Order: sequence, then structure tokens, then C-alpha cells
Amino acid sequence: VPITINGERGGAFLSFSQEVTGVYDENDERLDLPDIENAQAASLMGLSHSWTTRLDSFTFAQGHAEKVDALKMGEFNDPPDAKMGTLGVMGFSILGNYNVLIDMPARRFVMFINRRTPDCPSLSQVIGAKAFRAPLIVGPGHEDNMLAVTVDGAPLAMYIEPASNLSVVAQKDATADGLSLASLRNENRVNTLAGETRV
Repeated sequence: VPITINGERGGAFLSFSQEVTGVYDENDERLDLPDIENAQAASLMGLSHSWTTRLDSFTFAQGHAEKVDALKMGEFNDPPDAKMGTLGVMGFSILGNYNVLIDMPARRFVMFINRRTPDCPSLSQVIGAKAFRAPLIVGPGHEDNMLAVTVDGAPLAMYIEPASNLSVVAQKDATADGLSLASLRNENRVNTLAGETRV
């Protein structure tokens, strides 16, 4: 989604698995962000070590916030034909405060707070009867950002990760489901927001 950080426009991934909103501070030489303290943050690939920082301003659509705590994430390698440089990751620290609707086919993303007023239809009326509904479950970071799914009869907890173009299963879960380490080593590799993985 398009965002603006400290007056610089760019794109941001949406990530429910990343606890803190992150910024690729090395992607824009004009983003001069302070190192505040050494920190670790949870993401799809586990814990990573970095520095916390503070954004003077963060803008998305009509929403604007100032003095936003964030995590420095270094550099993201944009493809050569990218129309907009990647500046960051909108994490659960922002997304977790809102109702979120993502319409992938229409390329629309809406954040809102569901108010119960007489003039407002219920959320179930807006979405429609054919929508898939499932309760969120608590993830390792104590946020409600995971879904309970079943893969080949085995129950798994999976993050909702719009920034990944594939469903990713941890190696320990894949081997518990019957896949061998040899077969995993021979599979194709793809890049996701969280790094390289195998499919």
C-alpha cells in the first residue's frame, strides 16, 4: 500500500505477523532515522535483532500519526521495474487497532473501526453471507494474528500474511506432516517478505 514516512512517499507491505511497524531505512537516503535502542522483533521467520527508531510522521490514505515507534529493517531489494520504492512494513502495532478488509482481486485495502450506530449496517451485512469466517487465535507474541488450519489432517496455526504470495509452513511442521528433509532440500526456492524459502 502507498504510505508516506517523514515526507517521503513509498510502498509498505502489510504484515500481521510482524509485531512492530518497520521501516527499510537504507532504501531512501533522505530517511535519516535515529537509533534509539537495540531490540528484537517477531516476524514470520522468527526473532530478528535490530534498532528501534521513531518516525516523525506516518501517513496512509486519510490516516496520519506522529512520533511513531518503529523497527529499522535495513534494505529491501526492489525489482528494477518497481513503480514505487518500498519504505516499510505496516505491522500489527497499527493493523491490530482496526477492522481490516482486504479485497485482493480488486486490489483494495480498508481499515476502519466498526461503530454500532443505527445508520450503519452490521459488518456481516456488508461482507455478505458467503464470506469465509474463522476466529483468530493468539500467536507467539500474544497478538490475535493467527488462524487454525488443517493440512493433510494435521492441525496447524498459520499467520495471515498478505505480503507473502505463497502459503509457508515451517520445516518442523512440514516434517511432522510427513515430508522428508531430503524432499524439502530439493524443492524450488522463492523469495518472500521474510526471506528465502522452499516450495
